[in-house]
Amino acid sequence: MRQGGGKLRAAVERVAAVAGLDLDELGQRLHALGGGEAGDGHRAALRCRARVLSVLCLGVGTMVGYKRIVTTIGERIGNRHFTPAQGASAELVAAGLIGTAGFSGLPVSTTHILSSGVAGTMIGSGAGVQWGTVRSVVAAWVLTLPAAILLSGGLFWLLSRG
Repeated sequence: MRQGGGKLRAAVERVAAVAGLDLDELGQRLHALGGGEAGDGHRAALRCRARVLSVLCLGVGTMVGYKRIVTTIGERIGNRHFTPAQGASAELVAAGLIGTAGFSGLPVSTTHILSSGVAGTMIGSGAGVQWGTVRSVVAAWVLTLPAAILLSGGLFWLLSRG
């Protein structure tokens, strides 16, 4: 294990402990359910840790920023509030694309897919979109990748310092 890996593991375990999770046991059980061999249990536990930490971080981020996300998607993308049929259409398309990505292994952003689906329903209904908001959303998408690379690289560097 690389220097600093123990610190990262300890941080993940602290987050899991706060959530009341035993990641080793959870990883072993999930791996056994998937038909994995006993020797692969440690690797399965590590994958489980990464997934649980991702879920926790996404959950916290959503709790902090949900109102802005909902307002932008629900009220600012289209020229009018969207109807329940438009919401259902956008959600069904999002579910299909996210499900497909899950099987194919392609990385996707649920927010990007859903906001694009809402924009599509607005265009399809003739309501139109607010292009200023769409440009802001696209700019955020473009900036997210390099920002995530820089932030995660910096955080890893910080955590891995001995």
